[in-house]
Amino acid sequence: MTVTVTFLENLPDIAEISELHDYWKTICGDNAVPDRKDFSPVSVKKHLPNLAILEVDIAAEAFEVRLFGTALMELFGEDRTGRTQDNLTDKYAEAGVEQNAIHSWQTVLTKTLQDEAPVFFETPRLRAGYRHQVLKGICLPLTNGSPKITQVIALMYAR
Repeated sequence: MTVTVTFLENLPDIAEISELHDYWKTICGDNAVPDRKDFSPVSVKKHLPNLAILEVDIAAEAFEVRLFGTALMELFGEDRTGRTQDNLTDKYAEAGVEQNAIHSWQTVLTKTLQDEAPVFFETPRLRAGYRHQVLKGICLPLTNGSPKITQVIALMYAR
C-alpha cells in the first residue's frame, strides 16, 4: 500500500481544525508565525486529545514528538511522545508502509517549515480495519525566540 498525502488548498470541513487555525492566527499578532511562548495549551484544552507538538530540524530532516494526545494514541495504537523519525513505528503496518508513512510525515513537516504557514492535509489511515478512514489535519508552525521555526503543532481527526 502506497501512502499519499494530499495537501488541501482550504481548511478541512472539521470545526475543530478551523478553531485551532483561528487561535493560531490570533497569537500571530503582527508576526507571520507565532512564537512558542504565545501558544498556551490551556487555551486549546479541548483540542489536546487530537494534538501533537513536534520539534523539527529541517536541515537534518529530523523531528521529535514532544506531545501526543490521547485520541492520537488511540488512532495510532501507541503513545509516540518522545519518539523521533528514527524510532517512530506503526505496529499495525507492514515495514514498507511504515517507511512510506514516516516519509509522508517528513513531507508534511517540510512543507510546513518551507511555507512558514499552516498546511492542511489528508492521508489514508494505515491501521488494518480502519483503512476506509482518512486522517484530516492541519500543521501550524511556531518559532522559539528567533525567526527560525522549531516546532509544529499538528491536529488530526479520522473521518
